[in-house]
Amino acid sequence: MLASELQGTLAGIYLHGSIALDAFDERTSDIDLLLLLDEEIDQKMRSKLERIHRTLRSRSSWWKRSEGIYARSSHLIDDRDARKLHLSMKGGRLRGGHRLGWTERKILHERGVVVAGPHPSTIIPPVSRSLLDEEMWYNLHGYWAGRARRPYLFLHTEMARFAITTIPRILHALEHGEIISKREGVVLLRERFPAWRPLVDEVMSVRAPLGGIGRARRTVGFIHAMIAFAEEAYGSDGKNAVRANARSGNDRGAGLLS
Repeated sequence: MLASELQGTLAGIYLHGSIALDAFDERTSDIDLLLLLDEEIDQKMRSKLERIHRTLRSRSSWWKRSEGIYARSSHLIDDRDARKLHLSMKGGRLRGGHRLGWTERKILHERGVVVAGPHPSTIIPPVSRSLLDEEMWYNLHGYWAGRARRPYLFLHTEMARFAITTIPRILHALEHGEIISKREGVVLLRERFPAWRPLVDEVMSVRAPLGGIGRARRTVGFIHAMIAFAEEAYGSDGKNAVRANARSGNDRGAGLLS
């Protein structure tokens, strides 16, 4: 439907996230999309997209699990436009502005799945190690350190699970410069940090209930421990990366390895 409704305007459709990382779970995974248009998204185009999205949500349960970004291909070619905010969607509904972070760009460039259009590596430049590291340090010192100051968030199993599945992937990216899946991140965490296995098993249980204060505190302790490990192991001043991201507008949403 997108192709027919946006004929002459739609330049490409690409999948990234868990699908590109060979870790898609039909029960839980989102469908991460990048949709490229050949024109700016003005109010008329946005109204048209909202109508298309309403129809797709009514027809497909899969579309309700889609999230991603609409962008112009010309805005992705030049790294100087990497801070630009694009029209985003979540749950198949249009949302406000969001940028296409270095994490997503790296996955798209290296492993993006083409639904329509040229290969994304011809549109999105490779991501330098320094930019990827900057984003990972922001994720640790900006996003996760901030969440750790609000322990009540981790009363919810979904948020605790997000910490358990995401933070080891950040550590792996800092060490190796590559992005791995949530599933691989959990395996890495169990193998490399056995002291945290009980928390991992509790949070990752299919029947994990709403957590209590004790589990919330343990999750906060886990976050602090992983940040301290990263500082010691990789010897970088992550706080400088947070400041660099904030100056460039990246604080509105770095690639959080969703």
